[in-house]
Amino acid sequence: MKPRNRLPPRPGAKLQPRQVPLAIGWYSEAEWRQVKAAATDAERFEQTFQAWETMAERALNDLRAQGLWPTRFNIIANDLLAWCLVRNKENDAAARALFVSEQVAISSKQQQAAREPPLAPQP
Repeated sequence: MKPRNRLPPRPGAKLQPRQVPLAIGWYSEAEWRQVKAAATDAERFEQTFQAWETMAERALNDLRAQGLWPTRFNIIANDLLAWCLVRNKENDAAARALFVSEQVAISSKQQQAAREPPLAPQP
């Protein structure tokens, strides 16, 4: 079956931007301590959990001020460390960011699939 041609949007029509999940990795104090203790870049962490929390809240507010609405993704240290081990990655800032990104994408796809109606059986 030949795909149907789509009409271009009418002039002046507002196109809806594609929603991209935006998340910030978030820790409880215990998880933050465990991730920091195992990190290869522990010097990049704030000195205390309270200092980290203040910085993270500021970053969250800065993003919201730009019209973005990030969510907090709670990082479980054992999940992150297992993910790093399986992928042969060091526990560093780049790996932590990739972990959050992948986990949020997986969660988003699962939520989307749950909202889609089941396919009708083919005759």
